[in-house]
Amino acid sequence: MTRQIISYTDAIATVIKTNNGIATTRQVLDQISKFRPLTGKTPEATILSELGRSRRFAKIGVGVWTLAEDKNNFGEINNISFQKDLDIISNQKKINTDDKEIVLSTERIHAQIQGMLLEIGNVNGFQTYTPNKNATFNNKPLKILSSLEDIPNFTYERIIRSVRYIDVLWFTNDKEPFPVFAWEVENSTNFRDGLIKFTELNFFKTHFYFLAPETKINKFQEEISRPIFKEMKKSCDFYSMERVKQSYQSTLENEEFKIFNYDQKI
Repeated sequence: MTRQIISYTDAIATVIKTNNGIATTRQVLDQISKFRPLTGKTPEATILSELGRSRRFAKIGVGVWTLAEDKNNFGEINNISFQKDLDIISNQKKINTDDKEIVLSTERIHAQIQGMLLEIGNVNGFQTYTPNKNATFNNKPLKILSSLEDIPNFTYERIIRSVRYIDVLWFTNDKEPFPVFAWEVENSTNFRDGLIKFTELNFFKTHFYFLAPETKINKFQEEISRPIFKEMKKSCDFYSMERVKQSYQSTLENEEFKIFNYDQKI
């Protein structure tokens, strides 16, 4: 008896269900062959078309999908809350730094920026990694948004131990991936700890970005200009949290696979 082949739509739905109700575009493309053969001249184009036009699926992020019936389980960026948290972080010198509200704002905005960068990295063809597995971005676990469960063994173990706690890493999409971009959400005021962490990757031609409120750009420029970081200055830039959010929102609203302008400074 010939085995009945389920439709692409049913196969996509199965992938989403087996990933706890959330799946990135890359997960769908990589896992769908477990549930049906890739038939037709352009199966990948067919899959992407079904994701975009079928009413069974709902987009809940940049390249992130759920079943339409479950869409209400996931939130969207609350612009008012984001701005409030950003204002608190930007002006924390004027507030008691032990204030619980500062801690909560820092944690929330940290996870939001990480989630945005993971989604943007995924749709731009990178393999993505974050050590912050337990945090969520709009009710989406970062461990699902990250395409890599662990940091690849691309060099000496000592270096890997040192850099595995960088907030977000984008790797080449190869069998033996190397780090292309490193992103650190900067919640302190001096940037030095992050710069020291980045130095471990300086020989890999990795480009480094600090993510912080726009108000901290002068402090970043002061620190990166120190003689000790002379070599880092060539490959390390500042990217404002505000601009990350704008880039994410633009990508989400206008075009699924829009290239993120990570090669441009603030």
